[in-house]
Amino acid sequence: MHETNETTVDQNAIAVRAYELFLSRGGEHGHADEDWSRAEQELRSTISRMMEQTPAPVAAAPAPAPAPAKAPAKPKKTTAAKASRKTKTTK
Repeated sequence: MHETNETTVDQNAIAVRAYELFLSRGGEHGHADEDWSRAEQELRSTISRMMEQTPAPVAAAPAPAPAPAKAPAKPKKTTAAKASRKTKTTK
């Protein structure tokens, strides 16, 4: 990586873009420094524009407090238990 002002630009990306500029000129030699500088500037500009368009991260809202624990439910009486009680009380 190559530090340029406040933006980090990948050397490989610069090389690829500089080569594209070289080819667009018809492969004419003698402009390597110009191609490199232009490629670096283009990429730095592109990265800066992208960073300006990216919204700033929003702080997450705190998690809600957990609900208070409920007391365990009383077990329901089964119909068999009710039936046996009825027979005992009716005897």
